[in-house]
Amino acid sequence: MTDSPKSSLPGAVVKYAGPTNCRGSRWLATINRGNEPHHKFRASVPFEQGPDAAAAAATAKAAKYFGANWQLVFPAISLDGSGCGYAYPIASLPTPH
Repeated sequence: MTDSPKSSLPGAVVKYAGPTNCRGSRWLATINRGNEPHHKFRASVPFEQGPDAAAAAATAKAAKYFGANWQLVFPAISLDGSGCGYAYPIASLPTPH
């Protein structure tokens, strides 16, 4: 038995955040690519834009930082079946010339 999977992809985790006194409901996306603070990429979008938009925004930030051509892999994976959290695998595509 090993302590890690045989292979893995980067991924975005998206969670619902309810309204506060200052903001309406939002979708929050996070991509962690290491232990350093500059390897964490976050994005937030209004609830109406949906979780796919939050995942795409975080993916765009991370791809720009790493100089990569990343694309979300659909469909999203429901984390708990509640509709409040999703995981999006990210594929690395060849960089266009």
